[in-house]
Amino acid sequence: MTALIILLILFLLVVIVIQISKVTELSGRIRGEEIVEQQANNSTAFWLLIFMIVFLSATVISAVYYKDVMLGYGPLTAASAHGVLLDSVFNTTLIFTGIVFVITHILLFWYTYKYRKRKGRKALFFSHDEYSRIRMDRYSCASNDFLSCKRIGSVE
Repeated sequence: MTALIILLILFLLVVIVIQISKVTELSGRIRGEEIVEQQANNSTAFWLLIFMIVFLSATVISAVYYKDVMLGYGPLTAASAHGVLLDSVFNTTLIFTGIVFVITHILLFWYTYKYRKRKGRKALFFSHDEYSRIRMDRYSCASNDFLSCKRIGSVE
């Protein structure tokens, strides 16, 4: 019986999506295709910014909420002296990746808002950009070197 209800719900969701697409298509014919496309681009860009705020807030809230069950942050401590050094390496890695995570997501969602399709603007296509790839490789190599040196120092 439960499987039947789940299948019925999935079927109804598919029907709803199809009906919404039909209504959107009809409204596009009535109002004009360009106006509808512009409104869709603007609303998508706006809602992506809202999603970014909610997503990053949820990430911070979950980190604060679960800090008591993570080693080194709550009442739990490392079982050995070597574990304390490993926790230090983990914390350093967490700080670097956390900073990159936040900056990357802010830029990702900001660029979707800033460069949404607008009338009078043409897209520019780069087949590849060697300079930016080399620059990003340098940054990742430098951070990996730093973390590797910290790990080697913690092992000795």
